[in-house]
Amino acid sequence: NEETEKANAYVYISPVVFTKAFFELSIASKKLFLDIAMQQHSETTLKRSLDKQDERGNRTHFGGMYRFLHKKYPHQIRAVITELTTALPCTGTPLFKICKLQKGVKNKKRYTTLYLSLHTDFLCTKEIGEVQYRDPFTPKLTYARKA
Repeated sequence: NEETEKANAYVYISPVVFTKAFFELSIASKKLFLDIAMQQHSETTLKRSLDKQDERGNRTHFGGMYRFLHKKYPHQIRAVITELTTALPCTGTPLFKICKLQKGVKNKKRYTTLYLSLHTDFLCTKEIGEVQYRDPFTPKLTYARKA
């Protein structure tokens, strides 16, 4: 939006999502990459809880990573992690720089959190210049529902 200088409902994502190597990843890996890519704008580490509630009892992002990725066990999450931390053949770098499971503070036998950070090659920011971005679509007019 030019008046507020804020982006509309679009997010800047790395063009790696259009490669064949990214297309061959599992759906859970694609979902996790897109989720983190939409939220991480600088070199920070994002923390995600695996369950519906974190250790303090607060509700978590997307109802936890087990629910978001449609996985039940830590070894399935670990398979997604290994897929995201292996180097892509087109770029030679992995998608994630930090991607690790951590056991809880209260329950030391159970994995509770997932720490994620994108590789710096895949972080995108808006560049000022003659870059052409797509204009937002005008919504289609619909008929009012008659009761």
